Amino acid sequence: MDLYSQIYFGNSIMQFLQFFGIIVASILAGKAISFIFANALTKIAKKSNNTFDDFLIAALKKPITVFAILAGMYFAFGSLTLEESARHLANRGFEIAVIIYSAWLATKATDSFIQKVLKPLAKKTDSKLDNQLLPIFSKSVKVVVWIMAGIIIIRSFGYDITAILAGLGIGGLAFAFAAQRTIADIFGGISILFSKPFVIGDTIETGRVMGKVEEIDLRNTKIRDSDGRIVTVPNSTISSEEIKNITSEPTRKITANLGLTYGTSTEKIKQAMKIITKVVNSNENCKPEPQIYFSEFRDFSVNLLVMYYVTDKENWQQIRHDVNMKIKSEFDKAKIDFAFPTQTVHVQK
Repeated sequence: MDLYSQIYFGNSIMQFLQFFGIIVASILAGKAISFIFANALTKIAKKSNNTFDDFLIAALKKPITVFAILAGMYFAFGSLTLEESARHLANRGFEIAVIIYSAWLATKATDSFIQKVLKPLAKKTDSKLDNQLLPIFSKSVKVVVWIMAGIIIIRSFGYDITAILAGLGIGGLAFAFAAQRTIADIFGGISILFSKPFVIGDTIETGRVMGKVEEIDLRNTKIRDSDGRIVTVPNSTISSEEIKNITSEPTRKITANLGLTYGTSTEKIKQAMKIITKVVNSNENCKPEPQIYFSEFRDFSVNLLVMYYVTDKENWQQIRHDVNMKIKSEFDKAKIDFAFPTQTVHVQK
């Protein structure tokens, strides 16, 4: 007993043993609660027809365990003899830890609720607007949750939040000026969401970017280009530029300028036009009867302007490749030569 009563840092060894014992007990209690949620309650939930109870149990299993540990740490510190300032600091630290963890839990629960409950419901509807609004709803909830957590933490330190907000109002004009680009992006995002020049999944071309729309939020639109990279474009930029919605096109127009050598006879030019028509007509992904014109005389070539339409808009580049390869092969067989930059020098004696 003399050993247990020895004092270190203002506490006996018995108090330190109680401190660590309470922490270990809280961890074991948390594990027990986790086991109950993972086994008994999960089996009960599986017997019901709805998925909400499954979501609720999955969402609460880990948080309750952590809260049990946090509660154990609170009571563990209560068993120690601390100075008033140290105890106040420990209490504030515990409160902040609970607030931050609660905010993190709320954001994770929001994500889980959207993924397991709202997204399956959105997929059952014909409208794509709900699919676009879900990411915005998720981010908005997270922002609100963390703002509320920050306000609660500030109040826990004894500051008057009303006075702080009033002080922020003085610099509101400067803040609005600094955030005018962000405000423009938000209004651009609202315009895109409700005017719907494109929706998630559409292939669009805007400015120097062309690709498939992956995500639309209030500030940015994310587009996956042909290289597989995500390009993030501010909504204010998209809303102020011309947008080509390739998905909404009934077909994809392909234009090509084929330059033939000046030594190509008119008969060969007519043969070339017939070959191109035959190649396009034979491709099942192209609309028949392409438009072909002897368009111009260039410095070193006579040009054929070729226009045809591809029905498979997603794979138009591969189809254009196939058509070009076939035209080249048929031209080689017919001995029709493509032009390249040349110069003819006449020497006068």
